[in-house]
Amino acid sequence: MFNLSYYQQTDLEKSVSQFYLRLGIIHPSDLSEETIASALDIELFREPYPSMCYQEGDYTSILIDSRQSRATQREHFYHELGHILRGHVGKQHKMIKSFRRLQEEQAEHFTIYAAIPFYMVSKLLLPQDERDTVKLFADEFGVTYELASRRLYQIKNHGWAREQFLDKIRSQYTKAEPHPYSSETLRLLGQLQLQVQSSQKHKSSAFTN
Repeated sequence: MFNLSYYQQTDLEKSVSQFYLRLGIIHPSDLSEETIASALDIELFREPYPSMCYQEGDYTSILIDSRQSRATQREHFYHELGHILRGHVGKQHKMIKSFRRLQEEQAEHFTIYAAIPFYMVSKLLLPQDERDTVKLFADEFGVTYELASRRLYQIKNHGWAREQFLDKIRSQYTKAEPHPYSSETLRLLGQLQLQVQSSQKHKSSAFTN
């Protein structure tokens, strides 16, 4: 299994984690759409209509399609919550496609962070087989296999990229000097590299993921 110690949370992930911890949400079993909505003063409905969020003045609500499975309902909740917390207001059908697509991508990023928080993942005993890990995520966090798979892929590849970068630094520096960088220096260099990569990747975006 990949090394979780190489993974670094984004600022958005950290904000989600801090919010959950303030609510006393420690374990996956503590996650509740009702608890989160109540803490944010969001009225939550489950009705047989397409999921959506609504804001008017100080009033905010989320409607979740009750015809969907519980796992899908949970994902819809996080997706709509992501739109609200990232300030995605206005009539989407009137937006240009590229901007609407950007908002959807941001809401999807929020969904995987909020549905499967890394600080909870780091406390799990992860199986060696990735398929078993996907199943563990789906069962523990009450989400679909598709979302569980996307979160595993995101954690694995983010951590792998940082591991490769740090290994490259160690290799190059060892050839030039008898003493390697300190672990703190490597950490800061790795963090700087990830920030640069993120900035380049999203330079056309109005927000960072």
